[in-house]
Amino acid sequence: MDLRKYDLYILDYDGCLIDSMPMWKYSASSYIKYLGYNPKADLDERIPIFKDIYCAKVVKEEYNIPMSVEEIKESIDNYVDMVYPKIPLKKGALEILEALKKLNKKIVVLSASGIDIISLSMEALHISDYFLDVISVYKHNSLSKSDGTAMEYVRNKYNLSKENILMIDDSLSNVLGAKEYGVDCIAIEDEVNFKNKEELIKNSMAYMSMDELSKLL
Repeated sequence: MDLRKYDLYILDYDGCLIDSMPMWKYSASSYIKYLGYNPKADLDERIPIFKDIYCAKVVKEEYNIPMSVEEIKESIDNYVDMVYPKIPLKKGALEILEALKKLNKKIVVLSASGIDIISLSMEALHISDYFLDVISVYKHNSLSKSDGTAMEYVRNKYNLSKENILMIDDSLSNVLGAKEYGVDCIAIEDEVNFKNKEELIKNSMAYMSMDELSKLL
């Protein structure tokens, strides 16, 4: 498996480059604790997308917080802006970036997170200069990694054939999207995706940690 043969490397950010998936998984309850309240046991299961307005409404209704829904939404955004830049790189991530840089490869981040918080994180981790581009499907809401439209956008932008692109991602839906679209994909091990391990193995070139991947470049 020659992982140096590609021209463009598309990396996911959360769960691949940074170890953020536990933060997102428990973000609602962590925020409630931050405000000084005791979160209900099932809160994180009921709020899968922490930063949307639904979360603010639930928090307002269930915890009787003395703020408007709009103020809670702003408070949540500020909380994420405070916590997110403190999340470390995954083991092996920096070595991957260094290896690809030495090989003069193009590196693009393709993420569902917003450009604003990714930029805060990259600045804190001093990794901004490694990337040719940072593309947010959150910003480009017509794009999706799970249906291939995001990969098509990147491929056309840099005028590359599919066989010259490697996608590195930890999400099963995104790995399936890469397979359907026809680009090679490495599935990255993360504690949040262990339940999908067999499907990730079956639908990717390989399933491994970022540290293991760093030793192959």
